[in-house]
Amino acid sequence: MDTFLQAYFQEKSSLGFNFDNSLRNEKLIKDGIKELPVVKTGTTIVGVVCKECVVLGADTRATNGPIVADKDCDKIHRLADNIYAAGAGTAADLDHVTSMIEGKLELLRLQMNRQPRVSNAVSMLSRHLYPYQGYIGAHLIVAGSDITGNYIYQVSNYGSIMQHPYVSMGSGSLSATTVLESGYRDGLSQDEGTELVASAIRAGIYNDLYSGSNVNILIITSKNVHHFRYFDTTAATRLYRQPKLTVFPKGTTPQIMEKIEELKVSLIENTTVQDISDVVMA
Repeated sequence: MDTFLQAYFQEKSSLGFNFDNSLRNEKLIKDGIKELPVVKTGTTIVGVVCKECVVLGADTRATNGPIVADKDCDKIHRLADNIYAAGAGTAADLDHVTSMIEGKLELLRLQMNRQPRVSNAVSMLSRHLYPYQGYIGAHLIVAGSDITGNYIYQVSNYGSIMQHPYVSMGSGSLSATTVLESGYRDGLSQDEGTELVASAIRAGIYNDLYSGSNVNILIITSKNVHHFRYFDTTAATRLYRQPKLTVFPKGTTPQIMEKIEELKVSLIENTTVQDISDVVMA
């Protein structure tokens, strides 16, 4: 075979999946180096397509393993004036990925002199996440309204895309999905969709330890966007509070009788005398 062709095929074969890191990790484990622990992340995010709008919802609890790191974390990120994304996963990854896509969509808007479409944002996210094979902790529900209609897309951290009329993601998604499946129907009004999303988020908060605090709601229509912080704060209300120390004033308890007895104490002192003759000097 020609030398040029050999070099070409060798270069093409190196563009596929590379498992060198897997072999390296196995060797490191055999040498006694421990794997880094996986930190569990948790969230409940919900999206619903209504008749004239799209509704996004999210809780506000950010966790670091079993620790509540932030009670008021806004998980709804702006991508464009008409496109927003609710994120679950690693907070730092979500902030940086959505900020990057927001910049790309703004450049696209300036270049084409028109409003970007929801499919543009979804395609950019998929192309960015797929090469990392899930190592970017960004699970997103992309919602938006453009000239073609209202849309909800589910974008996994692996880069896969699915379009839904309603969807939930995060550790509280199972509880939220039960509410969505029982309450969703075609042609929901804005108020009905908002209440359905809020109920689904509340279900995730009440049944998932990694979701909590408040409910945030965002409504996207063809004309404007309404972002409701603290739409519902009842889930963050403490049901039990430690009672205050009760101080009883003097005389609260009645004195029935009083008896004073004299206490006699006998003190006996013992004196020990050591015989010097028994002490041996070394």
